[in-house]
Amino acid sequence: MAYSYASMSHEHNTTQAIQTATRSVADNQLASGISKPAVQPLQKVADMPFTAPAGDNNGQAGTVDRKPFQLRANNTGLPDNLKSGIENLSGYSMDDVRVNYNSARPAQLQAHAYAQGTDIHVAPGQEKHLAHEAWHVVQQKQGRVSPTFQLKSDIPVNDDAALEQEADVMGEKALQFATAGPAPLKHQHINNTVLQGAFLDIAAASFTDYIAEQETKQKEIGAHRESFTTVGFEHEFTQTEGEGNSLAGISHLELAKARPLAFTKLPFILETDAANALELVSPPFLIKTLTNTMIPDPADIEKVDSLIRVKLLELSTKGTIDGMLKGFKTAGLDFSAAENLKIEQKNVSHKSGVKDYASAPDLEFKELKKIKIKPTEKGGGITSQVNFATTAQTFDDLQNINKEDALDITRGRKPGFNPKAILATLEKGIKVAIAQTGIAETPGRTIFINQLARTLSGQFAVPAIEHVKNEQERIYDNTSDLARNKGATSKFRFNAYLSSAVKDVDGAWIKDSLMNIGLGVLKDDDWRAIRGMVTNARLADGIRGLELPEFTNINGFEKESEQEEGNALIAETLQAAKASMIKALSTIATQIEMVYTHDLMTKEGYKSTELGIFPNEAVGFMGHNDEMIGARQDTYIDTRKAQLPQVTDERLHVAETRKDGVDSLYMLAFKTDKLDIKGLEAMAQFQAAKISAIDLEIVDLEKAKAVAEEDIKDTENAILLLRPRITAHYRDYDVQLEQFKKQFAETSKGNVPPRAKQITQFDKKFDPEGLKDKLEKGLPGKRRQQTPVIEKKEKEIKEKRKEQEPYQLLIKAIVSRIVRKQIMDQYMGQQQLF
Repeated sequence: MAYSYASMSHEHNTTQAIQTATRSVADNQLASGISKPAVQPLQKVADMPFTAPAGDNNGQAGTVDRKPFQLRANNTGLPDNLKSGIENLSGYSMDDVRVNYNSARPAQLQAHAYAQGTDIHVAPGQEKHLAHEAWHVVQQKQGRVSPTFQLKSDIPVNDDAALEQEADVMGEKALQFATAGPAPLKHQHINNTVLQGAFLDIAAASFTDYIAEQETKQKEIGAHRESFTTVGFEHEFTQTEGEGNSLAGISHLELAKARPLAFTKLPFILETDAANALELVSPPFLIKTLTNTMIPDPADIEKVDSLIRVKLLELSTKGTIDGMLKGFKTAGLDFSAAENLKIEQKNVSHKSGVKDYASAPDLEFKELKKIKIKPTEKGGGITSQVNFATTAQTFDDLQNINKEDALDITRGRKPGFNPKAILATLEKGIKVAIAQTGIAETPGRTIFINQLARTLSGQFAVPAIEHVKNEQERIYDNTSDLARNKGATSKFRFNAYLSSAVKDVDGAWIKDSLMNIGLGVLKDDDWRAIRGMVTNARLADGIRGLELPEFTNINGFEKESEQEEGNALIAETLQAAKASMIKALSTIATQIEMVYTHDLMTKEGYKSTELGIFPNEAVGFMGHNDEMIGARQDTYIDTRKAQLPQVTDERLHVAETRKDGVDSLYMLAFKTDKLDIKGLEAMAQFQAAKISAIDLEIVDLEKAKAVAEEDIKDTENAILLLRPRITAHYRDYDVQLEQFKKQFAETSKGNVPPRAKQITQFDKKFDPEGLKDKLEKGLPGKRRQQTPVIEKKEKEIKEKRKEQEPYQLLIKAIVSRIVRKQIMDQYMGQQQLF
């Protein structure tokens, strides 16, 4: 006996507000002549009640609320309307189906529900999957299901994505379908039943469970055909602190490794990063991709990211590295086998201090474990980056959704120093020069030209990269004058910032060389056209003409007195970069000849993904090989290691999201229209969560504003209560003052102080509590104190509401697309019925 199962899917229940908005958009769109009952409100199948919409069997509006027509007793466990809908859509009898509710078996298969022949097993609270499973029974009755892989228990499994999608669609239609009378049904017995489902759907509810889930699935992935890609995460989650912190200023030092995962054999790594941060680098997980794309499912990325964040947030509060490591061990990651560590050249910076690191003793791991930690304050909390294997086209789409703005110099004033804007400006100028060559663009050429422009603009960072590497060498061997020379420190800060920012342009970075990208997207005639372009004098002339303005607030040269020196360094860097760009054009032309000389495009015995232009050995940290052209070659991953066995017709590369990875992938899928309704719902919920998070910030700001306002109000009330007392007390003030003066004159023996001094002395005696001062100065003083606070909070609240606007607009766009897809799905379903 074999099984048929539905995945334990990642649930995102859209908020009522989103559902209401969807219905509103639906009403507007359906008013143009499409019958409203043809489209259900925004609900997933899981959320739909088991009732059919009113209307006749053509789905048109009606006035009679018809029940599904049943001549036979329904002993299946299927709700009547679902059973009727399935039977009328498929033509098969469901009388032999048995539904087992509250079953413990799905959990054993890491599923919410599954069907074994005509037996459907549903986990507690997972009735939402019943329609999906019922259609899997139909598929097996039709004889269309064969195993695509085998579990270790010899259970045949089918995870065909097309059958899964069909079960989603037809299950939903069955819920909406009612008939006024019986239809002749086929009675079909199922033999050789097969387990159906999405193998890589996420069942885990914790990071610990997810690691175990991935360990199992990575070992079995070769036995099935589900589309997936590899996805690695980097999470900065805590910072070291306190006296005796031997890791202060030390970055990119691997502290410890935990067990590897099966698919890539890469381990979990705990390492240091800038600003005393600690980072967890996860080995690649296997994440299913959206249909006909190499985009990892954003909803799954969101769930995995959330599982990791929850655990890391907990571990960041453990107080010491030792406490954190013990927490990791409980979570299933044992870093205790770590050895003593040697600080290397790549780990030092101006913040680590200059000394003879080469002669320094190793860092004892038992001592490192005593170092104190705290939740990270870097970047406002835990930050994550996502690395995934994908195509050059997908990367090109990714960087286009976050396109960096070029410098705005139209106002005639110096802009603030912004490396990303500088690089974007140079890239824009290079594209203008490329257009002057007259090259005709094709899809493949466009991808290559975009990457060419970015690679050439990145030459602006190459001198900075080389400077950082050389200075690190001097810091390491105690010959640097950073500690004694402020100018040297300024220059190092400038170059360190630029060497990192080059990866951040457009919020995305591809970890491969320009020419390897070309091998995946260019054909023979494209290579010829590209060679003609890079050897065209107009391109070189355009590069020579690239210019930058002068800047203010330059990293390392923030003071106005330092601006001239900082701008001189920028001009020097630009000149060196332009020379490197022109040299790179010659390198590209030569390497194109190499492509033909070695016949890399058609060489027998090799797949195109096995070919490439590689250095003899990996480029070291902050290293640079002119033949590889691009900046930050130390991040490049051998393209042969990025390929996946099920992707045979496209070349893959590792892309990294440099902004919010989850948000970037949702936007990528949305902009390229690759999200189905479930994915759109998940994206809407993700955006709604951002709005809710900002709402919480607004609540805190409003509370702070209210406290300041209440402080003023309390002062006003106190003065109101004080005024009668002061009035009564001061009623005979003048009389007592005159008596005081008289007495003072009589006792002073002619030594009478000035009148003002007499009054001051009298006032202190008459009003020791300073009641009059409180009356006259209390409220104005309180207003002077709290009014700026109130105004600041009002401004911050306004800014936060402004921050919400793009998310609100995006949700409207998502909802609109959901409605359009619902209308189209319903229309296509009606066409199939006729």
